[in-house]
This record gives sequence, C-alpha cells and structure tokens, in this order.
Amino acid sequence: MPLSRRDFKLSMAISPMKRNGPETEALRSLLVHRLRDARMAIARLPLKANLATAGLKKYSVHCEPCRSWFDLPEWGEEFTCPKCRQLYALELAVFSAVPDERA
Repeated sequence: MPLSRRDFKLSMAISPMKRNGPETEALRSLLVHRLRDARMAIARLPLKANLATAGLKKYSVHCEPCRSWFDLPEWGEEFTCPKCRQLYALELAVFSAVPDERA
C-alpha cells in the first residue's frame, strides 16, 4: 500500500534525522499508515530508556493538526492536546517483549 502524502508528512515529523550522526536513522523506517481518515497524534517513548524496566513515565506526543510536541506523564484510552484541545482516542498499540534480565 503506497503511503499517502499526509501520512508521509506525519511520518517524517515524528522521525527526524539526527544532526550529529546515524543513531536515530532507524526511526526513518517508522511509517504511519492511517487506519481511518482522521487527524492523528503519535506518542513516542524515549529510545534510550525502557519504560517497563526503568520506571519512567513520560511520553512525547506529536499532534498533527497543530504540529506541536508535548509531554504526557501518562496516557490511557483518551487524551486531549493541551494546545489545540483536539480529543484523541487510542486506535492501536504495539508492545515489544522485554528481555528477562533475571535469567
């Protein structure tokens, strides 16, 4: 399925090129495809810390309509952008396995 212009623009906004090296270059392969024709907000977790094991609770969110980034201390099934007041509902979540460090 080809990436729409809107989805390409949003994908590039949430996965910028790093200025000082290739460390985040893999993020460029993160492409957003809409499940339905609606505005989106994308939550991104810190790459250097595993939230499940580090106990961190901070999520960076990019709001597509107002193009702003903001932090959420936590999120659930719904949240509102603090800048444009757009209400968002959770559409899809992807979870990765966390290696068992006790073994």
